[in-house]
Amino acid sequence: MAIQLYKAGDTHEVRGIKCEVRNFTNQEYGYWLENGWYLDPKDIPLESVEEAKEEVEEEKELHPVRLAAKDAGIDGYEKKRIKTLEGELDELKD
Repeated sequence: MAIQLYKAGDTHEVRGIKCEVRNFTNQEYGYWLENGWYLDPKDIPLESVEEAKEEVEEEKELHPVRLAAKDAGIDGYEKKRIKTLEGELDELKD
């Protein structure tokens, strides 16, 4: 049997609270309760929710080279190394 636990995040919205939701087995849920997960999303500390929002916003900000590669239509700009993207951007300029 699985038990659903919650922690700060933005993958789900439960009762108006943005959170991450995951199912754990009866044997493992105690461990996760001690490590930042909660039985009810209302129990998630507000500070944790704000920190999770900040982390998501930071992830959304693209490196300027990635942004330029995206604008140039380079495939795979999200995962390629910055140096590789710089080389491909230079090739487009020529």
